[in-house]
Amino acid sequence: VRVGLLSAGYVQDRRDDPLDAHHGIHNTLDLGAAGRFTGSEVNFLRVLGQNSTYHPLTRRVLVARTTQFGALVPYGSPRRVIPLPERFFSGGSNSHRGFPINQAGLRDLVTGFPLGGDGLLFNSVELRFPVRGEDFGGVLFHDMGNVFSEPQNVTLRFRQRPAQFDADGKVTAEDFDYMVHAVGFGVRYRTPIGPLRVDVAYSINPPRFVGFVGSREELLAGKGASAPQRISHFQFHISLGQTF
Repeated sequence: VRVGLLSAGYVQDRRDDPLDAHHGIHNTLDLGAAGRFTGSEVNFLRVLGQNSTYHPLTRRVLVARTTQFGALVPYGSPRRVIPLPERFFSGGSNSHRGFPINQAGLRDLVTGFPLGGDGLLFNSVELRFPVRGEDFGGVLFHDMGNVFSEPQNVTLRFRQRPAQFDADGKVTAEDFDYMVHAVGFGVRYRTPIGPLRVDVAYSINPPRFVGFVGSREELLAGKGASAPQRISHFQFHISLGQTF
């Protein structure tokens, strides 16, 4: 599918240090439109905004928080499904740490592979504090959010509804439109290019889904089987720089 997207961005950065902020505010807003006027075969509007603030409690202890919201809205006629690469994905060291990378949101009913979504809501709060000297620090964090099927399905509900099956036992619908919560701790080591970060997260209510069990060849040949699966409660992340 050919996509032509006209977009504009706004950034407000009042942080004292973009690599390791201790006070200030950081706002971003991205607006986009795809349609016939851009040569696109699909018509949709895109909005993605993020607000981050940093609140020092003492000279070296602070509370940092960030909130992100996104919406993809198809328009015109005929309305087509937004292409996979244009959808929102979340999960991993730089977003929701209760998921492996890009594993939040909807999943294919046959394979269980992530499909992204048209709505996004995410919030993270961190307590950052020193551990040893100037170079070692610690973090306690709470991440909550998900990728939702549509913007109007964004909700604060935290329980996943049971999957629906047909008479042959095949899954016909799964619920991923709910808030996934994760708590955890991390260690930061200061380097000249930003903190080296190690985080361990525990997902309180990870999603369950039906996924394919077998090789790629078995899937293409119509063999193999599907089985109930679940995102692991524990996630381990290594990255460079603060989460936000």
